[in-house]
Amino acid sequence: MKISSNIAIILFFIFIYFFFYKKKEHFSENKKSIEDLVKEKLNEVYLTDKESIRNLSLIVEELQKNGLKINGNLNVSGNLTGKTIEDMYNELNKLDNLKNLYQLIQK
Repeated sequence: MKISSNIAIILFFIFIYFFFYKKKEHFSENKKSIEDLVKEKLNEVYLTDKESIRNLSLIVEELQKNGLKINGNLNVSGNLTGKTIEDMYNELNKLDNLKNLYQLIQK
């Protein structure tokens, strides 16, 4: 009975040691303040977004200069929508009519 009570006392002290003295506070280990950590993370996101925007602007600039070139075969399933030559011709006629109307008003 004496051995089991000694074991119980030793286990009790081990439990107390680990429970009270081995607790770690992870926040106290950081030397940086919460504000600095938040600023750092925001800067990471901002720099990532900034790089993406730069890449997109380079792509857009290239598309505006050289247009879209597709090498090879292009397969389109479904309807291809967009302005046809007739639509553009009708728009030009509307602009021409507006120009003529403007010139009549100016006289």
